[in-house]
Amino acid sequence: MRARNFLCQILLLAVFCALARAQVVVTDDANTLSLTPKTNYGGSIALIVCPGSNTYIKFSFANLPSGINGSSISGANAVLYVDAVLTSGTMDVYAVSGPWSEGTITYNKAPALGNQILSAVPVSKTGYLSLNLTSTVQAWLNGSLANYGIALVPSSGSSISVSFDSKENLFTSHTAQLPLVLVSAGPQGPQGPAGLQGPSGSTGSQGPQGATGATGPQGTTGPAGPVGPQGPQGSTGSTGATGPAGPQGQGFSGLSTVAYSTTPVFDASQGSSMKLTLTGDVTSSTLTNATAGQPLFVILCQDPAGGHLFVSPANLKWNADLVQTANYCSAQGFIFDGTTAYNLARPTGFSVGGSITGLNGGGLTLQLNAGATLSVAGAATSFLFPSALPSGQAYSVTIAAQPTAQTCTVSNGSGTINEADVLNISISCSGAGGFTVGGTVQGGGSQFSGDTIPVTLTYPSGTETLNVSPAQTQFTFTTLLQNGQSYSVTSPQEGFPLSGGVPGALICSAINVSGAIASANVTNIALNCGATP
Repeated sequence: MRARNFLCQILLLAVFCALARAQVVVTDDANTLSLTPKTNYGGSIALIVCPGSNTYIKFSFANLPSGINGSSISGANAVLYVDAVLTSGTMDVYAVSGPWSEGTITYNKAPALGNQILSAVPVSKTGYLSLNLTSTVQAWLNGSLANYGIALVPSSGSSISVSFDSKENLFTSHTAQLPLVLVSAGPQGPQGPAGLQGPSGSTGSQGPQGATGATGPQGTTGPAGPVGPQGPQGSTGSTGATGPAGPQGQGFSGLSTVAYSTTPVFDASQGSSMKLTLTGDVTSSTLTNATAGQPLFVILCQDPAGGHLFVSPANLKWNADLVQTANYCSAQGFIFDGTTAYNLARPTGFSVGGSITGLNGGGLTLQLNAGATLSVAGAATSFLFPSALPSGQAYSVTIAAQPTAQTCTVSNGSGTINEADVLNISISCSGAGGFTVGGTVQGGGSQFSGDTIPVTLTYPSGTETLNVSPAQTQFTFTTLLQNGQSYSVTSPQEGFPLSGGVPGALICSAINVSGAIASANVTNIALNCGATP
């Protein structure tokens, strides 16, 4: 059974620099999940940190002015927004030591972790979270450390379960941010040309009437004086106060408890977040009162006994089977489109495979949708095509080649992908089956077609001898051996005169090979021939 990430959101914070400031772009953010090690979550709206799930964030410094290096930086604090806290705890922050991209990273393809930057960072509530990355950013800009971003990892022994907004979030604009505090903004540049005249401002309120002064004598108008030189640039003013927080974006809110029954009802009008604790099996369930565009967050928990089954509502696409471990909670996020609540972290492709029974020979080849083929090893008990299919696509698995001395049939071999892996296809094989033993002839030629060498196969219940000609390119014994049976192949050394009056002979060396059948036909025995003067 597998569980998917629950989805939450991250909010960015505007941070002002004391002397000068520069912005850095987030290019990649994603999390990985050990329960779905081949699934990419680069398009998810949430970044999950919990046992089995790490988050990766990568920044680009390409937009910084030229000449900026590590000595130019006096401060660098990454600002993330904690959108949901299921279980508070601590996390560690690491530098990532290898390349990755949000479109391809999975748990199996995650890069190695480098030096630890921060240890035991506490996360206990939603809101802004600041991470001091000053020394790491300086090392990136100096070139002493390759910039592959950072990783957020649960601290050892911590049960932390939180989510941050990603840059793909549909409901907020809370992308992670990394403002830089620069030591200096650089020397004063030359005066730029004057800009265009701006529009006139509105007229201010009328001031109080002053007393009328005495009228002075009319003076003569003097000539206009020359324009004075540009004054020096004033010093940079102090940083202003932080402005008020923006309005709260749409998200998961209003956690409600769903009463357990064998047919529970998830009422979305009671809140976007709903929690059901399983004290027994659920044979069917219903989602009601959801509105188009409404985000939903569903939490399913096993009671201390565990092992309970859950059948999701027909209009809510729960992704993957429910984990049945005692006291374990699974959480997933959805968006309701007016008809169906679709899982926001659903994968883009699904696997096709199943079980094999009775296979006892080599040569079985399966085919998917009359295209891609899969060679199956002898004695295999399962199969899985390497390519994934999107939801909604039809699939058909057929036998492209039967195994040696066996006949195999397919059950449940066709259907349509429906938001889940297809793993219930059955391949059933009958017949004694077995594996062949053979090899190749090297260095002979057609002029020796009348000559033969006795090659003998010895196995636990008997022997078989083939008369192999140096004119052949390969040979195969007709006896079929079972998986694990031992065998040996022997032959004498033979010599044959060269044709056309050419002096010398063709010498074929002796064979002395032994082994055991290992779920495959044996094809690597060689009879080597060569001419001698």
